[in-house]
Amino acid sequence: MGLAIGEYWRESFYIIMKKLILHVGPHKTGSTYLQLKFMNNRHKLSEFNLSYPTSFFYIFGHHYLFSRMFNKNKKDEFMSDVSDINKIDGDVILSSETYSTQNAMFYRNIKDIFDYKEIEIVYFYRTPTDRLYSYWQEQIKHGSSETFSEYSASRFSRPYACSDINYIPFLDMLGGVFGQDFIKILDYQTVLNKNNAVSSFFKAIGSECDIQDTVEVVNAMLPFSVIEVIRSLNARRKQIEGRSDLSLREAFLNLDYENNEDYIFLKEQIDKNATSISLSDTYIDRQVHAQLLSKYGDNIVDELTPPKLSDKLISNGDWIYSATCMSRIEKLYKEIGF
Repeated sequence: MGLAIGEYWRESFYIIMKKLILHVGPHKTGSTYLQLKFMNNRHKLSEFNLSYPTSFFYIFGHHYLFSRMFNKNKKDEFMSDVSDINKIDGDVILSSETYSTQNAMFYRNIKDIFDYKEIEIVYFYRTPTDRLYSYWQEQIKHGSSETFSEYSASRFSRPYACSDINYIPFLDMLGGVFGQDFIKILDYQTVLNKNNAVSSFFKAIGSECDIQDTVEVVNAMLPFSVIEVIRSLNARRKQIEGRSDLSLREAFLNLDYENNEDYIFLKEQIDKNATSISLSDTYIDRQVHAQLLSKYGDNIVDELTPPKLSDKLISNGDWIYSATCMSRIEKLYKEIGF
């Protein structure tokens, strides 16, 4: 027998109104923690008509959506995954920090290829220079050998033109593609203070899903001395092999470095040469904060934590030019198998 009239309209309305939710990061705003929660609670999500699909999935998030979208050799595979997502009943969450670095073409393609009447964006805001420092450390962990001064110089020289610092143009672009009303902004520091990232996410998308937040640190910042040693090891590998990647960091962290005499010596030298700088309450931090409140105040879920001064350690890198330090780095490099 066919559906009763009321059931038919309820089912039709639900199909029409199902949502695609894009969690766009950016990097260093708790994305990995959220992705792990979604991945490990897929069954729970399904109870609330939410899906965290396996299509385009890599590690914890949907990072292959971007890489395959413009790959002509994987067009059939790409469209097959798109079709699988379009067939899902209920709302779908796609999450990747890489989405925060994409342009309007990427998002217009999403709007065209996914069969959803409503697409919502969930964006986590973090004070710009605070996030920049954290992201610099993340680049070291993935193979970079730049000091913070080298990394930040070009960004601080033109802060309003730098997407790593000035988030407003990115949000404006999203608003142009999807409509400003479909952007939900959560404050990283607020959810960190309240330990409610997961529940705030569901509040933002209008879901009653009750997956619990937990007190756990995912992809935490490493001590500054460890970052400096890894940065120097990266530089050594690039000098020898012409490249570096996260495998060197993993090899070092698997070493019992806290009890390693070479690391202990290097830590002492790094600590002596470290300089403290003030971030998180610079002029550009205050300007971006003010613009966000002015232009996107109605899009903010909960509250926006004002910029607050924070001291960060940096090094000019001179400590490495000591012959003894260079010798210790060389010993560590060989000890971890490179």
